Amino acid sequence: PLEAFEKGRASSVPMVIGTMDNEGVLFDKFHDILPTSRERIERMFELTDPASRDRVIAAYRGYPHKKQAVELGGDAVFWYPSVQAAQAHAAYAPTWSYRFDYAPRAARAAGLGATHGLDLAAVFGNYDAGAGRMLLSMGNRRTAKNVGHRFQSALLRFARTGAPGPMWPRYDDTSRRTKIFDRYDRIELDPRTVRRQAWDGYQGYR
Repeated sequence: PLEAFEKGRASSVPMVIGTMDNEGVLFDKFHDILPTSRERIERMFELTDPASRDRVIAAYRGYPHKKQAVELGGDAVFWYPSVQAAQAHAAYAPTWSYRFDYAPRAARAAGLGATHGLDLAAVFGNYDAGAGRMLLSMGNRRTAKNVGHRFQSALLRFARTGAPGPMWPRYDDTSRRTKIFDRYDRIELDPRTVRRQAWDGYQGYR
């Protein structure tokens, strides 16, 4: 898929793409399928791009401690591929990038933070049922619903018009402007610059 984006073979339609702030935490705690341990990270580089190992690992100060290993694994599988897709697609079609940083108090207390899948309650507006209700079991109802409303509104506007609105600038490979959805939304230029530069040129699984 990334090669298709890079060569302009993907459909040249507007695209919104993004990730959560702490993608890897969920999988490390419950599924154990990502490269979130030293052993799996070393194996990943052996099977993909050994020459990039030292450069990438140096961007995660504290590695191989668990926190940095989990961050690296989440970035490898979710965040950096989304950056690659965004920067490639932006050359052919309007593209917008986001990162969802908001995590209710219960998610933080559980050590999850804004991890994979916790944006679903915001996307579908179902904080009053199932897992959404559990996320608000320790409070933050008003804030969570406000963040969800802003996220939903931008996505619905994108679906209707092909653009998420003036408060969310387009992504390009120079400024790399990214919308951060949190208690207070903001625009960041080239989030995680040091990590992105370390990953640049990495050859993943082929």
